[in-house]
Amino acid sequence: MFRLTKISIGRYLYRHSLSHVGRFPRQIYLCFLGLIVVASFFADATAQSSDQSERGLDFPFEIVERMENKQRTLSSATIYIYMDERNFSKDNLTKLFRHLGSKEKTSFLTIIVFTDKEMLGWKIKRDKHPLLPNLMTSEEGQKIIDEKYSEYFPPDIGYFRAEFTSTNHRTRFLYTPDKEADHLIEVRMSKGN
Repeated sequence: MFRLTKISIGRYLYRHSLSHVGRFPRQIYLCFLGLIVVASFFADATAQSSDQSERGLDFPFEIVERMENKQRTLSSATIYIYMDERNFSKDNLTKLFRHLGSKEKTSFLTIIVFTDKEMLGWKIKRDKHPLLPNLMTSEEGQKIIDEKYSEYFPPDIGYFRAEFTSTNHRTRFLYTPDKEADHLIEVRMSKGN
């Protein structure tokens, strides 16, 4: 199957439309074609880097993972986001959660924000593979949990984190204002905004 790309278009135009043209106009054409290709790649890169600002947000963030769970009448989604700690603030979190919350059409929405990619990776891994309930209640299971606790549960200090939850009845988020403290502060948000 033939893939239509910028390079294949350029080759086609070069081979078929300029085969009868002299050397000087061909060089001008190639320079012009090169400018078009470079400009289009630059436009693509600019569009990707300004993706967040086009979405109405004036700070960058990265959606690392999105997990969905759809059932007959209920649906839920969890979005995992990495954000640089320079941009981690109550105001930016409020903007981010309102923006993403308005776009999601699920019954239950959870948005997790971490300023440490490694810890976020641990959180994603833990959420994808939760501990089995019988492992937590058995004596042997408790020994395994005690031995592997630090591998399974990342430390809660050393980075900023936030968790947004939205249901039909309540919208709120918890966040750490201090990366060296393990307590979370709750912020309630109105459902309409």
